[in-house]
Amino acid sequence: MPDTSFFGDVEVFGLAFREFAPGWHHAALVFTDIGSSDLRLLHLGGHYDFRNDPLEAGYQMVPCNDFSTDELDLLAELAQRVWRQSGSKVPYNFDYDGTQAFDIDLSFMADDGRGLTCATFVLAFFHLYGLAIVDVASWKFRPEDLRWQKRIYEIFEKDLDVEHAARMKANIGTAARFRPEEVIGSVSRFEGVPIHFERARVIGTEFMSELHSL
Repeated sequence: MPDTSFFGDVEVFGLAFREFAPGWHHAALVFTDIGSSDLRLLHLGGHYDFRNDPLEAGYQMVPCNDFSTDELDLLAELAQRVWRQSGSKVPYNFDYDGTQAFDIDLSFMADDGRGLTCATFVLAFFHLYGLAIVDVASWKFRPEDLRWQKRIYEIFEKDLDVEHAARMKANIGTAARFRPEEVIGSVSRFEGVPIHFERARVIGTEFMSELHSL
């Protein structure tokens, strides 16, 4: 069990995590609109299925305790702006490389079949804010993620254009998976220096251990 809990209350901006089934996890941002105290989820639900939803039961809140009140306000505002610009128009893919994913106008840059997962959207959002949460180059493909990648491809294949389908299929068995628990846990433990893959694996284990003890 880590010394400091991952979980807690979120008032303006933070993170949300949900375990639908063992190994099937979801990461989201949680924020309030200007003039409202109601929390909303900003997350990638699937291929061209970027969502701004009311917070629903089943999610655990993860506050960003090391961010100042002013920073949390700015992050909440950025979340609103990303949604207003992108709408649902964020595609899905596995091969996140850590480079800027959103253009200067906050629209997603989807050239050449590029896409995100629910977890890499969180990383791309913080990158847009100027923060590299993890050391992307240190991430490795794990054979146990092959089944997940194959299943995701099967779900989305019918909705993909030729270019996007080819790129996603080529990523199966090669692209490193940024697991939601490792990403959200890393945001919670971030201290200004990108977190290496091996450290994130430990953080992810601690995160799930605490989640299952709640």
